[in-house]
This record gives sequence, C-alpha cells and structure tokens, in this order.
Amino acid sequence: MPSEQSYVSSPERDVEVPNVPLMSYVFERLRVGLEKWPKDKKWIVDIPSGRYIKLSEVESNARKIASAFTRLGMQHGDFIYFCTYEMAQFYQIQVSLFLLGGCVRGCHPATKPEISTKEMQDIKANFAIVDHETIGTIREAIKNVGFPVQLISVGEEKLPGTIYYTELLEDDGTAFPEDVKINPQTDIAIVINTSGSTGAPKGVVHTQRSILAGMLSEERVLLIEDSMMELMTNYGVISNSLLMHDLCHGITTYHFTKFEKEILIDQMLKYKPNGIILYPHIAAWLSKQKDELKEIREKDFLRTFLCGGWVVDAHTADTMSEALPNTYFKTVYGMSEAFGVSMKINGAKPNKIERCINEDREYISSGPLMLNVKAKIVDLETGKALGPYCKGEIIVKSPSLMAGYLTEKGKPVKRDF
Repeated sequence: MPSEQSYVSSPERDVEVPNVPLMSYVFERLRVGLEKWPKDKKWIVDIPSGRYIKLSEVESNARKIASAFTRLGMQHGDFIYFCTYEMAQFYQIQVSLFLLGGCVRGCHPATKPEISTKEMQDIKANFAIVDHETIGTIREAIKNVGFPVQLISVGEEKLPGTIYYTELLEDDGTAFPEDVKINPQTDIAIVINTSGSTGAPKGVVHTQRSILAGMLSEERVLLIEDSMMELMTNYGVISNSLLMHDLCHGITTYHFTKFEKEILIDQMLKYKPNGIILYPHIAAWLSKQKDELKEIREKDFLRTFLCGGWVVDAHTADTMSEALPNTYFKTVYGMSEAFGVSMKINGAKPNKIERCINEDREYISSGPLMLNVKAKIVDLETGKALGPYCKGEIIVKSPSLMAGYLTEKGKPVKRDF
C-alpha cells in the first residue's frame, strides 16, 4: 500500500509562477512579441459578426477602458456581471478590469432572470455587460437585485439606457489609476460557473495568479503555432487562460458566439486554424460528417483537436483520430477548478488513443499531469493514498487550482469562498 504522502507529479519540469499582476506579466511579453509579429495580426475574431481586436491595440485600449470605468466609480475588487454571446469587445473590457484589480462573473445567455439576480447579488455587481439578445433578460433580473446596476452594451450598436463599448474607448486614459495595488495570490479575477458534470453548477473562484499559472501550464501542451478556433463560450474557464496565452504568443483565436452546425465546417475551411477547442457533444456531431472531415484532412491545416468540459466517448475519439491522421486528438481534465490537470503533449501520434476499462466501460485517457500539478488517489473512507487504477478520490495540488467555491454566509451575502 502506498504511503499517505505518495503522489504523482508531471513528467515535465515544473516552472516558477511569478508573483506579479496578471496583466503586468502578459503585457510585458506582448510588447516583446509585437516587435516581430505582423502589425495587423488579430487577437480575437468574433464569428460570424467579423468584429475583431488587433494584438497591437489591446494594451492601449485596456488603459482607456480602465480609465473610463474609474470615472464610473469602479474600484479595486469590484465585480462586473456579464451575459452576452459577444467575445471580442467583451474580452477587451475584461483585460481592462484585470488592470484595475476588478473581477468578472458571467452566465450562459439563456440563463433565467431569477438566477442572474441571485448571481449579481452574490458578487454585488454594479455593472452588467449585455448585447441585443440578452438585454431584456438582464433588465428583468436587475429589477430585484436591490441596488443600482449600470448596463454596458457590446455588439453592433449602442442599446437604449446603456453605455456602449465605443464610448468607453473614447476616454483619454487620464483617469487610469497608476497606483493600483494588486495581490496576485488573493485578488479575485473571475468567478466561473461549472458545467454541472459533477453536480449542480457552482461558482469557481480564481485569482490573478491562478490564471497566470494555468496559462503557463498550457504553454507546454497546447503547441498552437498561429491560430485556433474555439466553441467553449465566453463564460467558461478556458477562454481566460487561453486568451492570455494568445497575447503572449501572438496567436489569433476565432470565437464562435454560438454553435451553428450550418457554418462551423465552412468557417474552419475559411480560416484554417492550427487548433480547435470544443465540447465533446460537438465533436460527436463532427465525427459523423464524413465528407467534410475528408476535406479538412485534404487541406491539412488542423494539428490539435482538443475536447473539454465533459467526458469524451471512446467511439468519437477513435473516429476523429482515424479521420484526421495528421491531427492530434486530445482531452483535458479539470478545467473549471484548475485550468486543466492533465493533457497530452503533441508528439508521435499513437496508433490508438490510450484508455482504461472500468466496469466494462471504456474511458479515454486525458494524458499525464500538466506542469506544476501533483495528484494522488485516496480511499474515500480512510483517506489513505492508493495506487494507480484504484477507485477513490483524486486529490490535486497546483498553483492553478481555484481559491474555492463562491458561497453564502449569512445575510447580506458576503464574498466568501
């Protein structure tokens, strides 16, 4: 029987996570990269609207928007709630909030008003980001919040009663507070709703440092050269570390505001991303499109196919891997709580994806532990460490691990986790 302290580590050499504000680190690497990347290289492209943010614009835009929010009364530690399909303008705003030591929490655009009311109350959000499809729901939600909420609109045009994205950009930047004191280890940056794969959705709290740690861990395993496409939604965890990773590496992300089967493959063939990140149910649908997969294989642009957010069935994984012989099919485990615990590194593609069988069911392996991750399996009753392939609870230690779940303690609601 293994000792109680036994654990498994990543096969990769651990890296130090700097104890610096997230955007200080990211913008320093961005400035270095801009000296060699094409000047018009895009950071985010919103599909199908075509809205985009250039890599060269991100930092200057961020300071203007942060200044605008300072004039509106936002302070260090304040939250913004969001409910929108939009990605490009929204993430430019989020970067600005990180500069201020601000925090964000979002929801699925189809969330019911009463749920949004509760979530805004939990974080005491005085601002909410909306678009033309979600403004009605959020207007209904804020009726019962109990405090004023200023609406910020993103998308194609200004919505009545809101401050529009371009109005924030018109700020001259002079109100930007140069003396913001950010503690990366304790300052909350995001609260992410879990997918519900392990029970009722919960609010996962991440700090600026855990986002940075997640990004550094992903650098070794993503191995995207130029561009990627993602259908993981803007309220999920992966977008946060992914888009920071893009700023450091000069990568363009093509973001689908919605999953529309009719245009997905056409857009893949149009933009030819090196990698694509999506949910397993979309991969299952894609695996059945034989003619389209043949065309993707013939164009030979896709190198990494990554699934996360739910369990991937073995048949889908095998079908996709066989249909795209030059594409590495990967899954990631533990995204919401840890930005990823395990994932394969692109190398020699295996003849068959690794798997294990438990009670006559096949499970696809997500691969070895990622950088800076340690884990062990413990007995549910005794808490003692077990060996591999044993049934028990997985205990994980990582600098990218969440600070906790957002909870209520008494009334009024406090920001405890």
